[in-house]
Amino acid sequence: MNGHVRKVGSKWHYIIEMAKVGGKRQRIQKGSWNTKSEAQEHLREAMKTYREGGKVDLKEMSVADYLDYWMENYVEKKLKYNTQKKLPNRR
Repeated sequence: MNGHVRKVGSKWHYIIEMAKVGGKRQRIQKGSWNTKSEAQEHLREAMKTYREGGKVDLKEMSVADYLDYWMENYVEKKLKYNTQKKLPNRR
C-alpha cells in the first residue's frame, strides 16, 4: 500500500493505492485541504487506520481479497504464532 499527496487546483488531496480487486488497481482519493501538511497528516491517519484493520472503503472487494487483507492485517499482527498455525488452509 502506497500513498502520496498532490495538489488539484488550489486544494491538496491524498491518494492511497489499495489492494487489487479483480486484477485492477483500487485507489482512495480524498481531499480539499488548504495546505500540503494537512493533506499529509490525513494521509498518515488513513494509512494507519488501514494497517490496523479499520474500515476499508472498497465497494467491490472479493471474498478472497478480503480474506488476504484479514490475514495480513489481523491474524499476522494480533494472533500468536501457535494460534496462527491452527487456522485451516494456512499458506
